[in-house]
Amino acid sequence: MKGIKNKISKIYYYTLGRICECAKLYRIDLHNFESTTDFESFDNFSFFMPGKTEMPLIERLYASNSVKIELIERRFGSDDYLCFAYRDNILGHLAYVRWICKNSFYSETMRRQLSFSENEALTLDSYSHPDYRKKGLHLKMNVFMLQWIKRNTEIRYVYMVIRCFIPHLTKIPIELGYKSITKSFYYKKGSFSFYFNLLINKLFFDAKTN
Repeated sequence: MKGIKNKISKIYYYTLGRICECAKLYRIDLHNFESTTDFESFDNFSFFMPGKTEMPLIERLYASNSVKIELIERRFGSDDYLCFAYRDNILGHLAYVRWICKNSFYSETMRRQLSFSENEALTLDSYSHPDYRKKGLHLKMNVFMLQWIKRNTEIRYVYMVIRCFIPHLTKIPIELGYKSITKSFYYKKGSFSFYFNLLINKLFFDAKTN
């Protein structure tokens, strides 16, 4: 089944996915979320919530990516965002970060403004340093983040925007209890002519070489 999903995903990406964008908005009700495993600390990693004073750690994590760092500085300057992180207890480096938004957010994927009430939040981007990938940090943070929100805030509903036809992106959220509530489908401006030219060039090149 997994192989079939991956094939469908690739077909979509190289055909319709070049012309149109499709995304779904998922939601989890924290009143129904339970987990018996607490991932605050594990395998030399510990959870904490970085702020402005941790910008040197942030800059190292993102390899001094100026665009990303500028975005994060704006987030730290607002009360609308929370940052969750795992730190390497031995080296002191940030290994993984996860963001949520508590107010409103313009989704480039869905091409519309998403607004939330006081008991709602939106899960945003996450990033793992290359040295710490494939250690299960993403799954553990998703679980502990929901635990932390449920224990420490009045937030009941947590949302997540996920692109369609990419099976691995939905695996963890669905396992945790996220459910699809709406879909957005739109044409990528200028993409049809780009795809048409790409197709013509490929056909012409193939015909010329045969």
